Amino acid sequence: RHGVLSTGSVVLESVGTLLGQGLYGRLSTSQSNHILVGTWLFFGVVLGTAYRASLIASLTLPRLPPRPETVEELVKAVDRVTIRSFDGSYKKLFLNSESSAYRELGSMMVGGNVTDGLNAALKMKSAHISGPLNLQVIIYRNFATLDGTSPFYLGKENLLQVSFAWPVPHDAPYTPQVDKCLRIISQAGLYEQWKKETLEAAARESRMKLREEIKQQGQDGAEHSQSNVRRLSIIHMQGPLLLLLVGVT
Repeated sequence: RHGVLSTGSVVLESVGTLLGQGLYGRLSTSQSNHILVGTWLFFGVVLGTAYRASLIASLTLPRLPPRPETVEELVKAVDRVTIRSFDGSYKKLFLNSESSAYRELGSMMVGGNVTDGLNAALKMKSAHISGPLNLQVIIYRNFATLDGTSPFYLGKENLLQVSFAWPVPHDAPYTPQVDKCLRIISQAGLYEQWKKETLEAAARESRMKLREEIKQQGQDGAEHSQSNVRRLSIIHMQGPLLLLLVGVT
């Protein structure tokens, strides 16, 4: 133990404490120096914890634009909505709706195919509406990268109700048996399992296709995957540098 140390020595000792280094190997007996060291350590712990949390969030979570989830948000976010050519009946349905948002959505709809609609969404303020399973399969096959990501976001609200049915003759004697089998398939989750396997097969097919293209072009797979991993730069180190600057001064 020593008597009163200079303020610079106390600050330097505090910085050494944060770095796990004992620069002087001696402690001051002054009460004011104890308060200074304790305040500095508390400040360093709080600031370091907050900075570490914000840095992890900045490096791991990509910055995404606002995502429209409802019809009202969709018509405000885009200038055009593409649909499949044979989905024109939905446009008529929306135009005759009592909701102003649905009428505006119907007026923005133009026909086309799914691939062209998705390409338009990448280049302009446009969206594409289609059946969810068909849309996901096409995205996996044509727009997914090696890490399984894509530049598209699928909204949670389902605008187009896609129905599947088996045509049977009217009053056919085997209709109850067919209905029973369909209920069993639905309740057992076989449709969801088929949907999951279909998407996995599309993703696997897309990855194999990309790997073959990379081999033919002689490019690095990591570079071609367009990874969203961000490198640590001097901007991310501003917090520790400012903390050190405050301590030194």
